[in-house]
Amino acid sequence: MASHMGVRRVVLADVCPGLDDTLIVGIIIASQSAKTINSKKDNSPRGVWNFTLRDSPEDYINVTVWGSPAFIENCSEEFHIGDVVSVTKARITFRVTGGADDNFRPDVSSQFQLTLSEGTSEIKHHNFPDSPNFLYLMHIPTKQSLDIVPLRDISASNDAMLGSFINILVAVQTVQRARQLKGRNGQQYELREVVVFDQTSSGVSIQLWDKEINYQASQWKPRETILFMADIKMKWDMSREACVPEVTSRTVITVGPQTPEAECLSVYARAAPLHATAIIDHLASNLVDVGSIRNVMSVRSILSRAWADLNITMSNEEQQFTALVYSKITHLDLHHENVLLIKCTSCNSLSSSGNSCSNPECPVEQGIDIFIPKRTFNIRISLSDHTGTLKNCRLTAEAAEAVLGCSVAQFDAMSHNQKSVLSCNFILERCAARVLVLKASKDRRQPVVSMVSCTIADNGEVASRLPLV
Repeated sequence: MASHMGVRRVVLADVCPGLDDTLIVGIIIASQSAKTINSKKDNSPRGVWNFTLRDSPEDYINVTVWGSPAFIENCSEEFHIGDVVSVTKARITFRVTGGADDNFRPDVSSQFQLTLSEGTSEIKHHNFPDSPNFLYLMHIPTKQSLDIVPLRDISASNDAMLGSFINILVAVQTVQRARQLKGRNGQQYELREVVVFDQTSSGVSIQLWDKEINYQASQWKPRETILFMADIKMKWDMSREACVPEVTSRTVITVGPQTPEAECLSVYARAAPLHATAIIDHLASNLVDVGSIRNVMSVRSILSRAWADLNITMSNEEQQFTALVYSKITHLDLHHENVLLIKCTSCNSLSSSGNSCSNPECPVEQGIDIFIPKRTFNIRISLSDHTGTLKNCRLTAEAAEAVLGCSVAQFDAMSHNQKSVLSCNFILERCAARVLVLKASKDRRQPVVSMVSCTIADNGEVASRLPLV
């Protein structure tokens, strides 16, 4: 260990109580907002600021800084997550575990903790040639990938995870603007909501209350930023009537984690279907055999099931179902101006201009991919049986080509009369329609129904299988 201005430079792996006059260099991987409390001795105001320091993949420690409120406020404003700093003459003590503080401080590898005091200790930016050597530590999660909880399990858990701390690996979908809120005590708070997703869920909202993390979040990019959130807390949200994840002072967020799981999620996130229409189109295009849909339901039963779980948090699998409905097509408009649309091949979003993507989150708009347009059907139909009508059913893409018996190019070349004849081939005919349904939910206020197959029904089959209700 080299000497430097009367102190010894040591690494976190070698610290222990009684080791005086040390200089420790590391990178800040977590930071909490500065606070002012009243001293127990003389009731005078004292400032406190906590952060977490790391100097190797295996070694990270919690640091507490004490001083006057002004000194502490200056420290928290000057030093941020990702800064490489040197800590001089810290007091080294054993970390107390098993108490309430465990819920408010990051879970660290060191059995010790560092305490800095104004006037006796010092923290500085480490502006030396070895400073870049610490930057890679920002991309190594503090927890194992084996401990990751899929977002699907959060959605399906109801309140089973309430109060627990979990680890999630997610991609950023949207970052909302920070809002300024005033608490009951008159103190100003900053709230930012971030919607994240993974391979098992199209979106979960997370609230960020910490000023430092809100600043970090302002730099996160949709579909591009991958986050490993260690020790995120599950709390009950009264407005959503569900258990939701929340970033707390114990949470450590690793941006751009360098793990195989994160790389897989990064590839998935670039073109994953996230919105209802994109999700149902993706599901429809991946149906291996539509003929395997044999679950016969009436229109009334489909509507009942589609609306049944509106206030229940569901997993991806629970949000969807398929059905075979014997019905008549009572509405089929092949003449409206939007019967053909131009979409982006990369993200399947609409293109308003025809030469660029309208989705700012698309890899094309972020310069990752090249815009390739595709023309696709956008047909709305109504299916009716003796129990009711399914209005505004979607008939798109390959399913529309199969049902109509023509390609987009062939349809576009048809005359008005030819399209009318094509429409009459289906109107009021008894059909065997196979549909894919996304249920209404807390985040999706209307069910989405897409027809994936439609054939003229055999009268004997209808008579034997048509449900009464």
